[in-house]
Amino acid sequence: MGAYVSKAKLHTVRVPKEFEPVFLKAQEQVSQYFKDLVFDPTTASIKISGDRYVLVRAASLSTEFFELITSLRQNLSQEQAHQVASSFLFDMAHAIGKADAKQFHARMGMKDPMEKLSTGPVHFAHSGWAFVDILPESNPSPDEDYFLVYDHPHSFEADTWIHQHKTSQNPVCIMNAGYSSGWCETSYGMPLVAVEIECRAAGAEHCRFVMAPPAKIEAAVGRYREQSGRTGNRPLGFDLPSFFRSDHLKRELQEERDFSSAVFDTVAALVVVLDPEGKIVAFNHACENTTGYSLAEVQGQNIRDLFLPSQESAKLGKVFDAIIAGNQPASHQFHWLTRKGDPRLIDWSYTTLAGPEDQIKYVVCTGTDITEHKQLETQLAGRLQELARVNRRLADVNKELDAFAYSVSHDLRSPLRAMEGMAYALLDTQTDGLDKEGREFATRIVKTARQMDYLIKDLLNYSRVNQEEIQLEPIDLQILVSEIVQQLQPDIRNCGAKVKIAQDLPSVLAHRPILLQVVENLLSNALKFTAAGTAPQIELGANQLEHGIRLWIKDNGIGIDPKHHEKIFQVLERLHDIESYPGTGIGLGLVKKGVQRLGGLVGVDSAPGQGSTFWIDLPRAKSKER
Repeated sequence: MGAYVSKAKLHTVRVPKEFEPVFLKAQEQVSQYFKDLVFDPTTASIKISGDRYVLVRAASLSTEFFELITSLRQNLSQEQAHQVASSFLFDMAHAIGKADAKQFHARMGMKDPMEKLSTGPVHFAHSGWAFVDILPESNPSPDEDYFLVYDHPHSFEADTWIHQHKTSQNPVCIMNAGYSSGWCETSYGMPLVAVEIECRAAGAEHCRFVMAPPAKIEAAVGRYREQSGRTGNRPLGFDLPSFFRSDHLKRELQEERDFSSAVFDTVAALVVVLDPEGKIVAFNHACENTTGYSLAEVQGQNIRDLFLPSQESAKLGKVFDAIIAGNQPASHQFHWLTRKGDPRLIDWSYTTLAGPEDQIKYVVCTGTDITEHKQLETQLAGRLQELARVNRRLADVNKELDAFAYSVSHDLRSPLRAMEGMAYALLDTQTDGLDKEGREFATRIVKTARQMDYLIKDLLNYSRVNQEEIQLEPIDLQILVSEIVQQLQPDIRNCGAKVKIAQDLPSVLAHRPILLQVVENLLSNALKFTAAGTAPQIELGANQLEHGIRLWIKDNGIGIDPKHHEKIFQVLERLHDIESYPGTGIGLGLVKKGVQRLGGLVGVDSAPGQGSTFWIDLPRAKSKER
């Protein structure tokens, strides 16, 4: 044990100093095992290093389970109901602990008993049961003197009671005791049992356990109390858990069997218990409801001869043979034929229960009917394919429309320029031949042609945003904004505006030409939409978001009614007449299209007479280079 050296820190368990090396090694092994996690809700599977796991709410195995027993066993006192529930939980947890330990030790190729035992507390921490604090008075020797005292500071059972503001007269960490003793029993190859002697849910400072061989457990608890001077809460009636008692009364056995049967038959999952030959031993109500067959009809028959379509029978035979050979398989899907011949697709997982000398006694098959799920999945896949075809067609149509708009726009600008030129010529050469009304008409032609030219140019820009191939790269906002403000200096001077730019603006991921066009449009609007006689006051800054950067431009302009906040980003939508505020009505539509192409969002916060703050959310660049 002392030959193992690691620079890692022991953080998943607390043990006496002399045990740290072997637990450090266990921590590395178990951590490596849990790194390979696959969480796939589409197949209802959680796999760790290839083994399938299930998530279970802590409360359903703690407070809610005790409440269920109390409601089902109304002829029993609260104390008796607590004992029944505790016995059931301990037995189940002990069996699971043994099975998990056996599988994990085989998977990791472990031979040394102490190494096997040391992986238990670390596995405990990774799987959400509890953190383990082994106390110095412990003596985990592989013989009748085995004595372990340990705390579970974060026991899921005690935490559940405390979180729900409930208290108990008895210790409640039953599954923690059962699972930990089951793991240690398998590690050392000898019977072990654990009892909780103090419990936080019962008002104690700790959730403290003592573990020893069954015949020595009472003496071990007494030894601990003598050494520590503590009395603590009494353990669970201080009876040994039923898993180890040899003096079960027939009535108690029958009660537990009746209860187990009730639980077996009320679970929603399909559960089939098979013997090593594949014959049906038990068949719960969910199976009866799904197949239309009763237990009496199928009990004793071989599972390979029932329910399955002929082409799947051989596959099940191979799976079952692998289970009996000790090769625990992953889940499998088989079709079951009901009495009416309807196929139901069932997703199965398997657990083996061992008898004497670790020989497999039963195979427990747990299944979920996923027929409707698969049908919906198939329908969804078909609709997604159809949607993909529609999207491809829409993309082609958009490209065709963009190309058409681009071509037509170019063709329109040529006659417009000719019209504007001829109108200018009339004004310059026919000064004496044109009366006042003629000059007004010629001036209006020039003005209208110019407005039409602006509109076509903006349409071209809007078209280019869709057509242009873009590549995102880090853009320094400080540099980009400074360049835009410099270009707009003539307009800024003409209206007496003041533009305040925050220092040290961050970098974003964007396509420079599009981002430049977007920011320039927003700054131009801030300069333009100001009340008469008011000098524009503009601020520009940026905030860090969880997943990006928000660039904002704030002005003291006329403001926008909230009911128009969506409308202003639509192409050719105007809120004001062209004489009051010249423009084409395309600028903000171009802004929105450009930001969408950059993978960002754009919006505005504004109200009439209170100015506007336009904002753009963009991805953050990894580093800022100046």
